[in-house]
Amino acid sequence: MKARKLAGLSNDFTIYGAKHTRIIHLNQDGASDSDIIGLTGHKDYEAFAKYMRDLGLDVNVEKLNRISRTI
Repeated sequence: MKARKLAGLSNDFTIYGAKHTRIIHLNQDGASDSDIIGLTGHKDYEAFAKYMRDLGLDVNVEKLNRISRTI
């Protein structure tokens, strides 16, 4: 809350909102799903796919199946 106040941000701003915004930008900029999974901390692709859907992003499940072995 202190950082939010110092930055002049409204009470609607949360660290999770910033995280979600960054994940959306990474996806739009072409970051790999495995890189994003590493940042979000998801342990399985099913949870990651749900997270991405909740953010309004499509996830290629076949692609995730291929990369899940590298996580």
